[in-house]
Amino acid sequence: MRRFVGIVLIVIAVITAIAGAGLAILLGTDNRTATGPHEIETNAPVLVTRPDVLSWAGPTITLTVEVEPGQEIFVGAANSVDLADYVATTHRTEVTDFRPPWTIETEDVVGENRLPIAPGKLDWWVARGEGTGSATLTVELPEQAFGLAVIAIGGGDLGGMRVTAAYELDGGFGIGLGMVGFAVGLGLFGRIAFQGRSMVRVADETEDEAEYAEEGERW
Repeated sequence: MRRFVGIVLIVIAVITAIAGAGLAILLGTDNRTATGPHEIETNAPVLVTRPDVLSWAGPTITLTVEVEPGQEIFVGAANSVDLADYVATTHRTEVTDFRPPWTIETEDVVGENRLPIAPGKLDWWVARGEGTGSATLTVELPEQAFGLAVIAIGGGDLGGMRVTAAYELDGGFGIGLGMVGFAVGLGLFGRIAFQGRSMVRVADETEDEAEYAEEGERW
């Protein structure tokens, strides 16, 4: 049983060490990493994330979105329920899965080529950015269900869109190193557990030899 527990602890330690080292290397000493630009194929006027895509909280993300020159765009972050209701009848591209630093899956949803109201007139955006040809948004992901949207303003679509994403996690580098240190300790404990029976047997044999030597001296 001890050997089994030792093996399990060692495996967990290896996985934790890899994850911690990866996090420290990815973020670096400034706790920040960036990826892109990445092309997203779409001919829709709107791109949004589905409600369950951004399910993790804490990091601050900065998105820089580029489209065709001359096309005005709006980039916004909002409660996913408000966002889903807002684009419900609009032709859009939905991000159905996202894994950082950048692996996404998308799906085209048919609808009207217009929104019920201009995005700039809404007051429930948590963060927003606008521009011609490009726009930038910075927001800290909260605990609540959250969504991101990119919207072509004044007609047109999001053809030729490219996205650059930057992630910042306060203390992320230290967290990664802490995970590595924890993994080292856990691995040592697992090794002790794995070798426990052999160590006990050696200790018992040493005690028997000592007792035998004492008895010999008495005789």
